[in-house]
Amino acid sequence: MNERQISEILREYEKRRHFAELKRTADYENAMTFPEFSALQKNYNGLVVKPPEADVEAEIAEIRKKQAAVLKKLKIDDFFETQYLCARCKDTGYENGKLCLCVKKRLSDDRKNGAVPTDAVFENCDLSLFDADIRPRMAKVYSIAKKYVETFPPKNKPNIFITGGTGTGKTYLTACIFNALTKKDVFAEYLTAFGLGGLFLKSHLAPVSEKTAVLDPLFSADLLIVDDLGTEPIYNNITCEYLFGLINERTVNAKPTVISTNLSPADILSRYGERIFSRVCNKNNATLLDLPGKDLRLKK
Repeated sequence: MNERQISEILREYEKRRHFAELKRTADYENAMTFPEFSALQKNYNGLVVKPPEADVEAEIAEIRKKQAAVLKKLKIDDFFETQYLCARCKDTGYENGKLCLCVKKRLSDDRKNGAVPTDAVFENCDLSLFDADIRPRMAKVYSIAKKYVETFPPKNKPNIFITGGTGTGKTYLTACIFNALTKKDVFAEYLTAFGLGGLFLKSHLAPVSEKTAVLDPLFSADLLIVDDLGTEPIYNNITCEYLFGLINERTVNAKPTVISTNLSPADILSRYGERIFSRVCNKNNATLLDLPGKDLRLKK
């Protein structure tokens, strides 16, 4: 992980946590200036100090219900629990001793930098854009992708390899998968192949102490999506070596990966070699989806 970015996020979290706690105190003090609320609070305080064997839960619940009604009438926020932005980590940035999903998503959002079409969702997919003769095939492709999302993480074939010509909808399909899974709180990373190549080069040139931090999110993400593999420059002793290491490590750890490309399996073999080809195009652990048709952007 990028330690500088994480430190900045955690400092921001500390400020918003402090603000949330101050707001809760201020709201409480404001509510206590109203006799109706303060009388209920006095009754509540008397109940909570009773011995454990005293059955007062129902009475406490009734008092809280009445207090909530008073707060609503007074237009004061419910302060019975501090209103953190992230209920998981309570705005600390950590859950069970590990970075919270909210922090990982922030890092992922910073990395995407607009690479993912946010309006790409399965519900908006218009199959009428495709020629009539390929619509049934495209309907099946989208059905497979939706099933992948619904059953994520998949027990069998964790990877998807999407091929097709320019403008056949590969990026839109990968974005649909990404957007659907992030709504389900899956920690996903989405990069163009060009962006991925840039990270490989950055990691290669970084000081030894920082090399791991550059690529760690790609290894640890619950899902990695690489769009347009084959458009990135090939750096000698970097691109293929780092790509193999990434895909192989994710395969060994059963971490799902989705790759889209204009290249055919034969082109993958020629460009990246046998080791990468055998992992990307392996039908035992990857679903291969071939998107047919013409460039939709030209049709529009």
